[in-house]
Amino acid sequence: MPPASSLPTPEHIDAGAYLLPSVSENEEEVTRLDAWHNTFREYFDGGLCAFPLKNERPQRILELGCGSGAWAIQAAADFPEAQVVAVDISPLPAHRVPPHNMTFQFVDLREELPFERESFDIVHARMVMINVPNAKDVIHKAARLVKPGGLLLLDDMDHKSTSDTGGPAVRRCIDKMMELWRMFGSDLEMGRKLQGILAETGWFSEIQVEKIAIPLGGCAHDERLNKLGLRRNVLMQGFVRAAGVRLAGEGLREGLTEEMIQGFVEELDRVGSTVVSDFYFCAARRGVLVE
Repeated sequence: MPPASSLPTPEHIDAGAYLLPSVSENEEEVTRLDAWHNTFREYFDGGLCAFPLKNERPQRILELGCGSGAWAIQAAADFPEAQVVAVDISPLPAHRVPPHNMTFQFVDLREELPFERESFDIVHARMVMINVPNAKDVIHKAARLVKPGGLLLLDDMDHKSTSDTGGPAVRRCIDKMMELWRMFGSDLEMGRKLQGILAETGWFSEIQVEKIAIPLGGCAHDERLNKLGLRRNVLMQGFVRAAGVRLAGEGLREGLTEEMIQGFVEELDRVGSTVVSDFYFCAARRGVLVE
């Protein structure tokens, strides 16, 4: 596959269908996504996810919705014998040069995925399913790409947990965002639904789930978790601000006002905030062949 820089963007891809800024046009989004990846990487002692992968011997790895490319670049480094394919609706940032065993491809996850069934040992997506329309269908398409014995790794948020544990300003902002996302066919509660969707397929012999209740105020007894929470706090504020800018471009700025965003930020910044953000990590081992 040719390098990312030589691949033209297909005309049929409509990046406006997604409610976050494109990394190709927004350096702040690149920085935000890189920071989020590096924060999790540190929390997992340098690992790619919540589950140990040291015994895996993948030949092909696919990342769906690669964003800044940070996870795919690390996967290529951790598994130098594997070929890593990173896909997204937006191109990788210009300064990202894929390593020798990583390639990039433009893919719209709403359409049929341009890969043979059962052709990857590991398929991964982080914070993707909450942002794509009809995520259940996308998960099914992703599952079909996993080889028997391979892994489907899905990591995602449940933003309702943030609403449920927040004060009035946090609830108002998050509830409005969940409403707006539903208008586009997306579900900001997808994290807690992943296990059920994977189980419904009947294609996986084992499904592991780890839920991390991330304390945005850093009030836990675990210092590593507090560090993750405080970092998540900063990134969550950036996420909401970025969503406000993006929605303004879609003519929906009145749905998420500056006053609403500012109230959200101020409430999260208060000392002793008890707001929790639930993050779900799922690792599903492919079993029988799909007929």
